[in-house]
Amino acid sequence: MIKKYFFLSLKWKFSLIFGSVFLFFLSLFSYRLYLDTSKNFELSRQKIALNHINTVHALTQKSFINLNQSVDLFLIGNQSQSLENMISFLDHNVNQWLLLGNLENVIIFNTNGEIVNYWESLIITPTKENVLATLRSEKPNYQIDCKKGCYQQAIVPILAQGKLIGALSVARSFADVIIQYEKITHSDGGIIATDNSATNLSLGINFAGMTQMALSKQVFRLAKKQYTLLELLDERHIVILNNHSYELKVFPIKKTADNQSPYFIVIVDITENLNELSFNLQKIALFGIANFFIAFVLLLIVINIFLKRITLLSAALPLLANQHYDKFRQKITSQPRILLAYDELDQLNHTALKVTEQLENLELQVREHTQKLLEKSDELILEKNFIQQLIEVSPIIVILQNFDGQVTSINTAGTNALEMEKNAIIGKNFANFIPKLEDEHLRKIKQLRHGKLQDIFKTDGILLTNQGNCHISWLHSLINSKNKKTDKLILTLGINISERKRVEAEMVKMATEDPLTGLKNRKIFHSDLEHKIDSAKRHGFPVALFYLDLDQFKIINDSSNHATGDRLLIQVTQQLKKSLRISDMLFRTGGDEFAIIMQSHDTNDIKIAAAKINQNLSELEYQFNGKLYKVSISIGIAIYPEHGKTIDDLLTNADLAMYRAKEQGGGQYHIFSIDVKYQTLLTQNHYWRECIEQALMQNHFILFYQPILDIEKNKISHYECLIRMRNEDGGLIMPDEFISIAEELGIINKIDRWVIKAAINKHIELKQQGKHYKMSINLSGLSFNCTSIFETIAEQLNNDEVSPEQIMFEITETSAVSNFLAAQSLIQKIKNLGCTLALDDFGVGFSSFYYLKHLPVDYVKIDGVFIRQVDKNNEDKIFVKALTEVSQALGKKVIAEFVENETILEILKDFGIEYAQGYFIGKPELLN
Repeated sequence: MIKKYFFLSLKWKFSLIFGSVFLFFLSLFSYRLYLDTSKNFELSRQKIALNHINTVHALTQKSFINLNQSVDLFLIGNQSQSLENMISFLDHNVNQWLLLGNLENVIIFNTNGEIVNYWESLIITPTKENVLATLRSEKPNYQIDCKKGCYQQAIVPILAQGKLIGALSVARSFADVIIQYEKITHSDGGIIATDNSATNLSLGINFAGMTQMALSKQVFRLAKKQYTLLELLDERHIVILNNHSYELKVFPIKKTADNQSPYFIVIVDITENLNELSFNLQKIALFGIANFFIAFVLLLIVINIFLKRITLLSAALPLLANQHYDKFRQKITSQPRILLAYDELDQLNHTALKVTEQLENLELQVREHTQKLLEKSDELILEKNFIQQLIEVSPIIVILQNFDGQVTSINTAGTNALEMEKNAIIGKNFANFIPKLEDEHLRKIKQLRHGKLQDIFKTDGILLTNQGNCHISWLHSLINSKNKKTDKLILTLGINISERKRVEAEMVKMATEDPLTGLKNRKIFHSDLEHKIDSAKRHGFPVALFYLDLDQFKIINDSSNHATGDRLLIQVTQQLKKSLRISDMLFRTGGDEFAIIMQSHDTNDIKIAAAKINQNLSELEYQFNGKLYKVSISIGIAIYPEHGKTIDDLLTNADLAMYRAKEQGGGQYHIFSIDVKYQTLLTQNHYWRECIEQALMQNHFILFYQPILDIEKNKISHYECLIRMRNEDGGLIMPDEFISIAEELGIINKIDRWVIKAAINKHIELKQQGKHYKMSINLSGLSFNCTSIFETIAEQLNNDEVSPEQIMFEITETSAVSNFLAAQSLIQKIKNLGCTLALDDFGVGFSSFYYLKHLPVDYVKIDGVFIRQVDKNNEDKIFVKALTEVSQALGKKVIAEFVENETILEILKDFGIEYAQGYFIGKPELLN
């Protein structure tokens, strides 16, 4: 249906279009004619102005020539040989010369440019510079002077027998030139003089001469308000005065490069010229408008004649649309014709009659076909209802999509699966119910729509529903149609396989996941490590393999039960997850063994990650049956490709590095290094482990006791207990050979417990003999993290025969500082039992003073490295004295080690040190 717009007939449309085009070109032609007329007027005015300028210049030049001829005639007629004779000659003849030459004055100058004599007046006097310039060049000099009036001035050198004797200056009024100019041009003209530095006509103006002075001054005064001198010199300007237009042109009288004053001003009344120009332009405009209206009216008449038949046809067409075929024919055949020739309008009418006949026939056919379609439709409706019922009760999801992917139909199984109303589904795009991650599924559906895939394909995927997702096995097929592509449909069938997927996932989980911790198991670990190494080979990045083993897990597991151990493993897993990045992969590979695959480009990052794992696990305290267990883990690290290019090599080297970390005391990490002889160390450590374990079981350890002197009382105060180990031959093995190895093997705590028991037993034995000596017992640094050490101390002191105040425990400064909080806690617990504490090897680190303040120890043992040379080294003496003063100021008593001679002892006594220990006091020995 045609929308209702503002009606405008073809007659007016054609008229407006052709009229606009004609008006445009007519306006363009008129405007061009206007421009040409204006341009011609401007060119004529420029030509007239140029004629005025040339006339002034010619009259000025002619006047100078006449003035020069007058001087030449005088000099030729006077043959004087000196200025005096010339002056005498002039006195008799000057009046006649002034009259004949129309001169204003005559002046004689000597060769210095000074006035010798003059006649008439000195009003018009040349400058001395101009006179001297004439004398130097010996050539005439012509000037126009308009300071007082306006005069032409000639300065001519005077020669006598070829010798320069002076100069002669004559002046004539410029009024003659102005009068001649007016006679020739019939225009007003005159001279204006200004200050050469002024650019505005309002500054320094002097009218030296002017025709029609009163009118010219009025015009000029008005011009001064509108233009500057530079603007008047640049071009002509028009000034309106008393309804008259005056054209002004200013130019220098003499043609010079700098256009200096005086200037000649031309004032021309161009009122009639402008009126004539305006009249011509008006005629052009009126002619164009008249031509336009005449042409427009003629065009309108012609178009109206030829479009009348079209108007009649347009009025008849609605009858055809309303199926009034007979009335339409009558309307068409009754149209008047101009019998000039057969034209397009006749052809159009003939065609309209044919179309009318065809439409009548088509209408009859449509009625017949409609009746048949109604009968066929009833049959199809019956079939459709039957099929629809089958689809609705089917347990399979049935969806129809159009060519754009919009759902056009869905059965009950589909709405139940989506948990949505059918109205909310119809019209939505099928892709809205498929996860975006299934790009392959969506891509194939798109290819199916565009015929780039077979007519059917099957795939498994996810269906997004309101209450959750379900797994569907899809079958998509293209339903071809004989119609256009837009009529194609896609039949989508879906079977819910969520239960099957759930069972499969459970089976996969059982095969790949550790049931206790939920981590991936050893099988997946090998597969993921292999994939990571393959990726590293392609992209060239290193991969770090962490192999982790819990320290003392077997002890915890055996001392309680497996359920307790399982709970510990779960807590350890949680701590490990907190220590890792999202990209790191964590696995449980055995009972108390874990593995981590980490991608990192920097070895320092690997060290930081390992330290973070140890730190987080050290914060985990596991309590069972009233006992608190400290948890630690040993970490071995191997890096691909530096430490191995195969899985077996990496696993082997990471395992060796892990054992190396355990040898270092547990709770440590170690990165594999080719410089470390792991097999030799393993063999050596195995040997020492057997020796230490055997010495503990067969009591092959023995304590030696080194006396400590009370310097002030000069008697033995207490003994330090020093351990030795007997070998198979009965010889003694010194502690520096096996203590560090025992710490690496993690069995130093067993030695600590043996020493505590043996020393306290010796204390009881000496006490029974009436010897009340203090016993000083060394504790290893690893004892701070071992809760069983304190339990052993408390158990041994829980004896009536033991005097806790006579038991001293020594800890080294370095071990206390490295584990300050744990050391501080253990020291306080021991002190609460009544024992005393000593800080051994004091002074090695200058941070000692800070920690000394916060550690509740009773004694400070200055490291022997500062005592051994104190009698010879002044720096050691200063340092020992400082350590003593600080320690005593903090309430600590001082023990000096390595006292080797009497001189050292005397120095210590002078320093006020309370106790001394060393070979000069006594060597370690057995106490029987």
